[in-house]
Amino acid sequence: MIKTIKYLVITSLKALRVANRRYKYYRKIERTLPSGCDVDNLDNMTIGVNFSMGYDCKLYAHDMGSSISIGDRVSLNDNVMINADNVGKIEIGDGTMIASNTVLRASNHVFSSKDAFFRDQGHSSGVIQIGKNVWIGSNVVILPNVSIGDNVVIGAGSVVSKDIPNNVVALGIPAKIIRKI
Repeated sequence: MIKTIKYLVITSLKALRVANRRYKYYRKIERTLPSGCDVDNLDNMTIGVNFSMGYDCKLYAHDMGSSISIGDRVSLNDNVMINADNVGKIEIGDGTMIASNTVLRASNHVFSSKDAFFRDQGHSSGVIQIGKNVWIGSNVVILPNVSIGDNVVIGAGSVVSKDIPNNVVALGIPAKIIRKI
């Protein structure tokens, strides 16, 4: 009986937390949060006008010093994760489109010691900067400390681990420039 009550209390608190996040999002963006989406710590985010996102998107900027800045007319398709935890920073320029299942993560696990579990070695934070008018294809991963210029197309399935200049198409693992625009 006590386990059942404890379970109900914990479940109710989680539901209240989710409802509070959804309400804060609505107040700031003046739109309802799509189904399955989670926006954690909206206070560390700036979101421009005409922003849209599909189902199951996740935006995280949990920690003090973490930040996500999203420009005007940015659209995220379904299941996009933008994670600026551990004092990371992510900036997305105006007019950018991000396709389904894309991950932007501004920090990474440290794995310098073979004598400790990787999970116990902490994180190393960085910055991701995405310019204006960028099209990021489906299933792309963008790693910390990467800058993507203006008017860039990143092909589906790419892993961006190095800077990409303006006016190019890049794709592959790791992403490489295949032509100029």
